Amino acid sequence: MKKHSLFGLLTAVLLALLYLAPPAQAQSMTLVGEVTVRFHTVVNIRSGDSTDHALIAKGQPGQIFPTTGQTAAGWYEIILPDYRFAYISPKLVYFRAFETPIQHDPAAPYRPVEVPKDPTPPPGASYPTNPNRIPGIPNLPEYQEYSYYDGELAVFAGPGTFYHRAAGGQATLGGGRIRVWGVENDWAMIGYDLTNGLYRIGYVPASHFPAALNLQPLDFAYREVTVISPAFLTDDPLVQPGWLFELPIGSKVVLLAYEAFADHWAYIETYYQGQPIRGFVNRVFLAEGPLPTPTPTPIPTQTPVPTPCPEETLHITGDGVLPNAVTFSFSGPPEAVYSGPGTNYHRAAGGRATVGGGRLRLWGTTGDWAMIGYGLSNNLYRIGYVPKSMLPPGACAPEIVFNTRGATITSTAPVNDDPIIHPVPLFELPEGTRVTLLAYETFANHWAYIETTFEGKPFRGFVNKTRLQPD
Repeated sequence: MKKHSLFGLLTAVLLALLYLAPPAQAQSMTLVGEVTVRFHTVVNIRSGDSTDHALIAKGQPGQIFPTTGQTAAGWYEIILPDYRFAYISPKLVYFRAFETPIQHDPAAPYRPVEVPKDPTPPPGASYPTNPNRIPGIPNLPEYQEYSYYDGELAVFAGPGTFYHRAAGGQATLGGGRIRVWGVENDWAMIGYDLTNGLYRIGYVPASHFPAALNLQPLDFAYREVTVISPAFLTDDPLVQPGWLFELPIGSKVVLLAYEAFADHWAYIETYYQGQPIRGFVNRVFLAEGPLPTPTPTPIPTQTPVPTPCPEETLHITGDGVLPNAVTFSFSGPPEAVYSGPGTNYHRAAGGRATVGGGRLRLWGTTGDWAMIGYGLSNNLYRIGYVPKSMLPPGACAPEIVFNTRGATITSTAPVNDDPIIHPVPLFELPEGTRVTLLAYETFANHWAYIETTFEGKPFRGFVNKTRLQPD
């Protein structure tokens, strides 16, 4: 009896220690963006990328989670506040990509990436400002407070459905205490709290408010002015400005009014993603008339000679991985993008895949071709090849000699060219298909980089590494 009692006691202690042990934590990871719960009710978060997996957490309306990207099933892999990996359906969230993915150390609490409040000029330079208000521009009127509880309303950035709609096209007023400034073309300018503690100013149909509010027409100047310094636009001038995009120097915008609650903001109209949008910018960055005459830049006596890239060759063999990418800026002209190093390779987007400019990633070169990655206008990403001659001086990466290891697809494998943000399947490889394993990747640790054929042409792309067996 004593032996059995001792055994039972030891078993109970071991089980208790296992039960009380802290959850497994995520190691250092690459975060490609954030997902925000877009439902107005609590949503389920699971231990795997389908509803077959266990429910391990709940997401509150408006709650933000960092994400490492999407799985092959389309679910977002997210990091919980206790640093555990978890998964959430793409139907429950909207996604915001970081311009440049970041490395996150889970030993430090995660905070959403913030854009600096004002752009910083290059060393030795300064941006002009205009401390004076432009004459003849009115202030926004005083707002009225109103409690709205009459169903959800889509919120637009201006007085009409043709204006930009924030939150990935999901901006919605659900109800609560709001502010109303006035009306324009049967649309009411309102402000409301978001569930994540931020604020948004936008427009909803005025017909949803009672006549007793006696809303007055908004008095706007509609004056064309010039952006004289880089300026960020926000729809939240009250709580914590969440910057939507940057207006470059020389942009022409329509100045509508100044605000009276902080004496800091100008309310303007411009364009964003092909749609009109209204928002707030720092008023000192606006002026009438042409741009100020810049101070001449001294011409150096000697033109700096770019440092040539070191000659480096990377041979990928066995279970080798792609090198770390470097980033560079590309300003055109547009270049055709192929899935592999040559014009004989498949070209995505119906044969029209093109990179026109922006911040690009570079993994390396293969002969006369460079392996690059670039963001698309629809928030997706593409990895492909362009002529090496388009690389600017200083964009240095190794010459890659890829693996030529054979491999067999062990179960139906979707193939994509976007393993970083949203791996949309381009086609599927059936079980038993033979492919060439070029390398594994390290930015998500999900994918194998392969070469196969698609639509009669050689094709390079990514498949889930669990779906193939190397020779």
